[in-house]
Amino acid sequence: MRPSAISTCVARSGSVYRARIHPGWQKEHTTNPRPDHAAAQARIEVFEFPSLEAARPWWMELARTYKGGELTLDWEAHRIISEHFLVPRGYVQRVLVFVEKGRCIGVVPLSRTDTDPMGTRCDSFSDDFIIAREYFIRPDRFRAVLPLLPPHFSDDLSAFYRPDDTTGLEASPAGVIDLMDTEEVYLGSLRKHARHDLRSTLRRNEDLRSEFDGVVRRDAIAPILEAHLRRWAVRCGGSSTEYFAYTAQKIACDMLLMERAAEMGRLLAQYITLEGTLVAANFSVRREADRLDDYLCLRSDDPTLDGRALGILAIVRNFAECRREGIRYYDMSACSGDYKRRFGNISMDYLRPRYDDSGISTCPFDLEKAASGLHAVGATP
Repeated sequence: MRPSAISTCVARSGSVYRARIHPGWQKEHTTNPRPDHAAAQARIEVFEFPSLEAARPWWMELARTYKGGELTLDWEAHRIISEHFLVPRGYVQRVLVFVEKGRCIGVVPLSRTDTDPMGTRCDSFSDDFIIAREYFIRPDRFRAVLPLLPPHFSDDLSAFYRPDDTTGLEASPAGVIDLMDTEEVYLGSLRKHARHDLRSTLRRNEDLRSEFDGVVRRDAIAPILEAHLRRWAVRCGGSSTEYFAYTAQKIACDMLLMERAAEMGRLLAQYITLEGTLVAANFSVRREADRLDDYLCLRSDDPTLDGRALGILAIVRNFAECRREGIRYYDMSACSGDYKRRFGNISMDYLRPRYDDSGISTCPFDLEKAASGLHAVGATP
């Protein structure tokens, strides 16, 4: 049994509607007036659920017709994030469900916290567990649903799905790499210094063996996972114990997400060994037919391996495996670090609504116009 709609929005040309998503916030929107006889009435109901479990039937209904089988929009993946990170750290969660003519057209999970010093005190559209987030909204109804959302952080929108009109949207560099047809062609697309650096990394690690798999080898990675956490403990220092606890809990949740990706048949795991000893492991997730999202790299802290650049090596060897599988694009999420920029050979941006002074996205632009024409890059709008 579903709850009563917290809002019923009549989207009809020339009409005015109010969408009250939660107490204290309502948005008035007037569509461009046109003759009533030329407009078909569409009614969107908005339901609010207190948990992912409560909203599961609607989520599953939408997944049957739109992007089922993708980790970024997988209900079980979001359940893992909720149960193993958001709930233990005291986050408040709610899920908004948008229904039109009895069919689910959008599901948006939101979370916030008043107690976690590392979290946000306003609604957030996911934390940074998912690479290149996407709204779980049918593309043909994206334009109608987006204005009905409350103010929220909208971390990023996949660089491959974007509005035609980006007025009022804020761009941030995306670490998306075009792998090209061969390694030589790809290396030739880089700056000279970056090309030399990657070739040098490959040469000095010729004695290391990479094995690719589709599972998380928990027992095998235990020593390097421990080393990874030790590295973070040193980085955080004694004065940042809260941040270390936050980071450790996120890494533990990341590993559960990688196991979920393995269950879905989407995981690409790389295990790097030196004379039979595991020294590094990289975990990435296949996305649609032509992309790979890079999630996590674990490395040994053995000082004899200093200078090996194991993280860089894992990525470059992933490139070769991707080409063998027919994957063209490699997504490294927000492109903020120098080590990511050295791989870059194309310019792509993530988009999000501009933030106001408080850091909350209040959508101070025409969302209906900005969201129109959502399409996959490279496809016909």
